[in-house]
Amino acid sequence: MLTCTVIYAQEEGVDLAPSRLASSGLAGVLKCSVRREGGEVDIKEGEKEEEVEKKEEEKEEEKEKKEAEEEEEEEEEEEEEEEEEKEKKEEEKEKKEAEEEEEEEEEVEKKEEEEEDTRSPAGTKYGWWCVGKGDEGGDRHEEKEKEEEEEKEKEEEEEEEEEKEEEEKDEENEEEKEKDE
Repeated sequence: MLTCTVIYAQEEGVDLAPSRLASSGLAGVLKCSVRREGGEVDIKEGEKEEEVEKKEEEKEEEKEKKEAEEEEEEEEEEEEEEEEEKEKKEEEKEKKEAEEEEEEEEEVEKKEEEEEDTRSPAGTKYGWWCVGKGDEGGDRHEEKEKEEEEEKEKEEEEEEEEEKEEEEKDEENEEEKEKDE
């Protein structure tokens, strides 16, 4: 509800009571100062109370819009920070996995070297690859090594393909998340 202080109603010879002002037709026509919770608003000559209320409502709406925009900006900043943290965690995880894989490969290589050291030379009756005599055993040993190398290469290729598929899945998941957002 508006409370109006009439500035020059006495010059017009009108009683200052609001009900009398309204009945005399001067309500909202005289120059007034309107008091509300938010402060004082000037009513210009000929301006109605509804117009003043509209202006105040527009001001409040603008204020609410600004607050909503600020909240949205804060939320966007928080989401960006969360995404950055996720990316950092993923990078660290990938680094750890790569280090673990390297360590495993080194261990496998060491074991293979140790196994090679314990083998007896080709051509002796104690050689694990040796079935025949002399050069035949050596040839079989070379064939066995070739087969092992080919198996290793196949395993490495399979691991690389699996890693590629996992990376592609991760990228697809990220793209879907971005689309959803």
